[in-house]
Amino acid sequence: MKKGFTLIELLVVILISALIIGAVTGLYIAHQRIQAPAKATSDVMEIQRAGLAQLEWLFSRWGTGTPCNDPTGANICTRIRPCDVNGNFTYPPPSTLCVSIRSGNPCSEVYFYANFEGMGIVNSIYRNEVRLLSCRLETEDNNNCFHILRYGRFLRNANNTDEVLIFGLQNLNNQRAECLDSQYTNPANYNAQCSRNATIYNGFIMNQAGEFQNWLLLEGGDVIIRVPKRVHLYCENGPDNRLWLKMDLTDMAENCTQDEPAVNISPVENFDAVLIVGSEEIDDTFSRNNPSFANYLNSSSGAIKIRVTFRNFEAQNSPNYRTISVERIFGR
Repeated sequence: MKKGFTLIELLVVILISALIIGAVTGLYIAHQRIQAPAKATSDVMEIQRAGLAQLEWLFSRWGTGTPCNDPTGANICTRIRPCDVNGNFTYPPPSTLCVSIRSGNPCSEVYFYANFEGMGIVNSIYRNEVRLLSCRLETEDNNNCFHILRYGRFLRNANNTDEVLIFGLQNLNNQRAECLDSQYTNPANYNAQCSRNATIYNGFIMNQAGEFQNWLLLEGGDVIIRVPKRVHLYCENGPDNRLWLKMDLTDMAENCTQDEPAVNISPVENFDAVLIVGSEEIDDTFSRNNPSFANYLNSSSGAIKIRVTFRNFEAQNSPNYRTISVERIFGR
């Protein structure tokens, strides 16, 4: 006959189990008390690193592939100027390196132009095709909109030289070909081809017979650049219904315009931007954007200084709420 546990044995087992469970619970609570603050700090540092990496990449593209209509008449496109004239944004902007800043609390707004996509150089001509050194050129997915530089100048509309021509390439092969390999230091090498005939979307060129035509035969040395976008940095409520630093992109090519949702960069408490020109810090360019005024912003050099306070996702009254403030300067 098998004998079961006695009452005393059961009480001993229950007591031991309770002690073990209590010890494990105590260790878990102690671990959480240590781990939660450490994780909160780690989270906000990771958010800050990712946000800064995005901003650094954005500002590294500032002014790339952007033509200019100098409103001063001096035809100097490398000046630091506001991107708007009297509050109006036009394209091409007043300067390749233009930047507009609007002050605000808790966030500034920043506008500038940048090319985030590809470029290429016509290497050689072979019958009706051109051989290209392509650096991520792409004509698919509503992306076939390019400026062309010939002899270092953007090709412009023969009917209105204030307009920079926008072209479409035909039969581009090897989409998004990369040009980073050392073999492409040899001028004879190429990594893509397309039709020599490029379509003009928004105007005309004048041929040797003095006639207008809406197409162009590419030549060796032509530089092909994806039409840039206007970048707008600002703050607005994000996924957690709290303040986020965001980015809007406006395509400057009507033929390739598509709705692009705002990009959430990072959760923040504030975002402050100023333009540094010499010893002066300008937190709002609106009063300096009239070319007919003596105080018009027209500097040979400058830099954008940003101050950002990043936050984690904890509630502000939480003991694990963390913020980290950083300051960076991006110069041109």
